[in-house]
Amino acid sequence: METQNHVNPHENRDLISLQYEAGRGAQTSNGQVIFQRQGTSENFHCDLESGLSASVTSAGHLTITQSKHNGRGSFDTLFSGETGSMETALNTYAEITEHSVHSTIAAYMYSENVKGWLGNEKIFTAAFYCAYSNTIRHIGKNYCILMFGKSGKFEEANFQFDAAVKHLIPFVEDSLKIGFHQNDLDKGDRYCKRRLAWLVGAGILTQEKAGCFMEGDMETFSQ
Repeated sequence: METQNHVNPHENRDLISLQYEAGRGAQTSNGQVIFQRQGTSENFHCDLESGLSASVTSAGHLTITQSKHNGRGSFDTLFSGETGSMETALNTYAEITEHSVHSTIAAYMYSENVKGWLGNEKIFTAAFYCAYSNTIRHIGKNYCILMFGKSGKFEEANFQFDAAVKHLIPFVEDSLKIGFHQNDLDKGDRYCKRRLAWLVGAGILTQEKAGCFMEGDMETFSQ
């Protein structure tokens, strides 16, 4: 069983509420937009419910389009060009669209090596892994969603669920069905527990629309 003592799981955290989340970036309830890395590429995207879409590269190429909502998939290009740097591109986006850009970039997914852009790339999630208690927990309410049993191993037969969060168990079940292949299991308990926390958190986000940014270890809250 893992016993490292990272953050206090009972510490209150300020949640970020989402107005819209499309899997390619998001918009918070106060209107800020969050760009998200796509895969392992150097491309970052943000799609909004209004049909406004943007992509930016780490080198500073920016494209902004607006869907015409005419059912034909057509759009207007509001901007397309080089800006010199990613920081300048995001500032240009804010000026053209009048949308404030969140200072943190959302990582595409949990992995062993979450890349960083100016040290500001984090995982946005609604669940986290607590090494101290060897559990996966709900960020907002600190519910224990899943315990890893007496052995502490990542083995489905060991999993113990809290009855108070039975409405969240389907997210765990779906994550186990679609989120793990042999190459994931081969990476061991540490990786699998954190991957499961990320997958469960992503599922909860689709329902609750609120979460926090975390460091790439899925244990440490972003300051």
